[in-house]
Amino acid sequence: MDSKEITERAPRPARTSPDLREDDSLVDARRQGELEAEVLHLRLRLKESLARELRLVERTTKAEEALENALATEQELRQQVERYSSFHRALEKSRAWQLIQAVRRLFGRAW
Repeated sequence: MDSKEITERAPRPARTSPDLREDDSLVDARRQGELEAEVLHLRLRLKESLARELRLVERTTKAEEALENALATEQELRQQVERYSSFHRALEKSRAWQLIQAVRRLFGRAW
């Protein structure tokens, strides 16, 4: 073979159409698979997000209820302390208490 014959060789023929269709179908199938996987991933993330949101709402609701109960209990305790304080002041100012304390002082037992 002459060098001229090698350089003038005909270009390689393009792929035949069945090969092109097969490659295109593989590329299309791969792309479709990737898209389906992405859709499934997004659906899963959405479900997880909704479940997380529900748990947070439940926790928030429980925390609010606990806070309301604690505030109500605190208010009740404050009222009870105030009642005891007013009773104590009224008792110390009563004549009967003062008389008893005067008698107890005589014996060294005053409060």
